[in-house]
Amino acid sequence: MHDFELRNLSYKELHEMLTQFESHFAVEELLLQQKGSSLVQNQIEAHEIYNSAVMRLITKNSVEETLLYLVAWWTDHILIDDMKYKGEL
Repeated sequence: MHDFELRNLSYKELHEMLTQFESHFAVEELLLQQKGSSLVQNQIEAHEIYNSAVMRLITKNSVEETLLYLVAWWTDHILIDDMKYKGEL
């Protein structure tokens, strides 16, 4: 996403993105639970920390600042956290 696009993203669009992320979390947690993964609790806790951080960011920062956090968090989450259990699914 270009800087111009980040600056012009509305809170409604941000909310839509966050809703999609919540769906991702729910599916991820369900799949791990169905497989009996020992990592499911770690994922749930990571998601709860994420949700708290996003709520703080939204109330105190601009959409652009919130998106910068989201890009960094999702990159780490997918490349580090999610890769820990890729062999289990």
